[in-house]
Amino acid sequence: MQTEHLAVDLQQLARHYLATVTRPRVLQMRRLVIGASHYLPGLAHAYYDRAPEQTMRALAGCFEQLAGRGLLRIGDPLAAAAHFAFLVLGRALDKSLFCGDSPFSAAELTAQADAGATAFLAAYGRQGAGASSTSI
Repeated sequence: MQTEHLAVDLQQLARHYLATVTRPRVLQMRRLVIGASHYLPGLAHAYYDRAPEQTMRALAGCFEQLAGRGLLRIGDPLAAAAHFAFLVLGRALDKSLFCGDSPFSAAELTAQADAGATAFLAAYGRQGAGASSTSI
C-alpha cells in the first residue's frame, strides 16, 4: 500500500476498522462467543486468536514498518497496535456489545474513528509524517 498522507490513511483505516467491528453480525458473534466462553473456553480462545489478536499483529507489523521508515515513533509495535485499536473502537464497541447493534449514527462512528486516529498520531507520530510518502 502506498501512503502519501499518513494522517488521512490512518483515519481511513480507523473508519474501516470501526465499521467492520461494529457490523451487526460481528457484534452478534462476539456476544455469542463471550456468552459461551465459560462453557466453551477453547472456542473463545480460538475466536480471539483468529480475530482480535490477528488484527493486532497485522497492525503491529504495519506500524513497525512505518516506524522503520521514520513515520512513527514506536518502541513496542504490539502495544502501539493495541493503543490504536482501543482508541478507535473504545466506547462504540463497548456500548454496541451492551446496548444493541447500532447505538451510534454513522457520523458518530466516523467522529470516533477520526478522533482515535488523531490521538494515536499525537502519541506516536513524527512531525510532518502525514505528508511523507512510503509503501507498506
